[in-house]
Amino acid sequence: MLYLNEPLAAGNYRLMLSISVFNTSDALDYVYEFAVVPYGDVPEPQWDTSRLSPSSLVSTNQSVDITMRIENSVLNEGNTSLVLAITSGGAYAYEFGVAYGVEVLLDGKWYSVPFAHNAFTLQAIVASPGFPDSIYELNVGPVFQCGVLPAGQYRLVKSFDLRDQSASVVTFLANEYAFAEFTVEKTLDWVLLP
Repeated sequence: MLYLNEPLAAGNYRLMLSISVFNTSDALDYVYEFAVVPYGDVPEPQWDTSRLSPSSLVSTNQSVDITMRIENSVLNEGNTSLVLAITSGGAYAYEFGVAYGVEVLLDGKWYSVPFAHNAFTLQAIVASPGFPDSIYELNVGPVFQCGVLPAGQYRLVKSFDLRDQSASVVTFLANEYAFAEFTVEKTLDWVLLP
């Protein structure tokens, strides 16, 4: 590890590491070159599609009975969390939890966004027939979960399990999904938020 008294000055650097195997003359040498740029010159972060997984979900995966809506669907420095309203309009019971996924729209395709923090409580929420329209509100913090969200168009993805109400034990008939889109105006970094 490097311990520095002050941050690295702007410039090009090379990190060299040599690993020797005990009792042999064999050594592995690694060289890693990197640049440090002044803070004002740092380019806006962008997603690299070669490092992201394309979404396996399409609009036909959207649940017929479950919908999700975000009231204020724009994230910025003053608004870093979302209130997700989940609505059940069907005659079936669904079970779901608080976990969700985040996907980003790049060049007309959706990609799964990796999480920096995967911290969800494990609980089961049941939406039975006859619930009022807005059955559940969930506060979500995609900036915290992802760590950094570059400006762009995103969507939350949630999974819902269709319960078999006639079974004597909890049995699921199908797994359905719902989507809710939101926009990030300017890159948000969880570490740099006030």
